[in-house]
Amino acid sequence: LFERVHLSDRVAYLTALADMRDGAPKRRLDLRIRLPRDGGCSADNFRPFRLELLRGAREQDILTFVLRENDEVAALREELATAREAAAAAEVAKGRFLAVVSHELRTPLNAIIGFSDMLLHEMFGAFRDPRQKEYVALVRESGQHLLSVVTSILDVSRVEAGAYAT
Repeated sequence: LFERVHLSDRVAYLTALADMRDGAPKRRLDLRIRLPRDGGCSADNFRPFRLELLRGAREQDILTFVLRENDEVAALREELATAREAAAAAEVAKGRFLAVVSHELRTPLNAIIGFSDMLLHEMFGAFRDPRQKEYVALVRESGQHLLSVVTSILDVSRVEAGAYAT
């Protein structure tokens, strides 16, 4: 049995045996056991099992080993693996979405800010009404504010992804 116990579970298995040798009435542990594969494939086929070690009621030197397949743990591990894959895919999709949204928002915002700068500096002639210059200044400020909001959102997403460079 020891040769079939997964390497990382052997310490727990040997600890349970030592506890039983030292007089413990029973021990229970979860471990992975290598089973032979159909077709003689040499790849490892580890399945989760629950092992119960019991000391005999009359004969204290007799130990009973009860080994049961632990389908509950196998199902939970499969669910966990599926959830991890879904979370990773969602994270990739979120990153792509933010990159596309960032590009689609920054491109026109930079144009708006650039043209409003040109207008504010009156490169193509003076304004006839002072309110026109005030309105262009408001457009420029709003564009810069929106650009800073987009940049902040991207910075937060980079921090969450662990890819923020200072």
